[in-house]
Amino acid sequence: MKPLGTPDDAARIVGGFFREQSARLAQSNALQIFSGSGFVVAYELTNPSLRIVLDGSMTPNASEAFGTYINDPDAPLPDVTFIMTCEQFDGIYSGELQLLSLVTSGRAVITGNRAAGMRLLPAVIRLIPFYKHYREVHS
Repeated sequence: MKPLGTPDDAARIVGGFFREQSARLAQSNALQIFSGSGFVVAYELTNPSLRIVLDGSMTPNASEAFGTYINDPDAPLPDVTFIMTCEQFDGIYSGELQLLSLVTSGRAVITGNRAAGMRLLPAVIRLIPFYKHYREVHS
């Protein structure tokens, strides 16, 4: 896959992916581990810089399973934040890297409620095939 490139490319690809998944999951209710969980998760990505906040505290509705905020200063405060490079994020969601190994090696950082972050790992794993497809189509 081609790198995420500029901040605009990263926002378009990563933000677009999460918005598409929110809409898809609103219809299927397949990812109950996050939707309506009460958790607010942030990804603070570098190289290029991007902040994505996913709001699982909202009540899912017919068009959104969770809220997606891209570089939005008015996004809700996260319970847990994952800090990593865009390349690491891409590797995790492409199934090439494991978040837990990045965190334990110190190459990625979790702040806030680490236990909540770890409980969300199954959701990340379930999204891998969808992310890979999205990247193929939208890169």
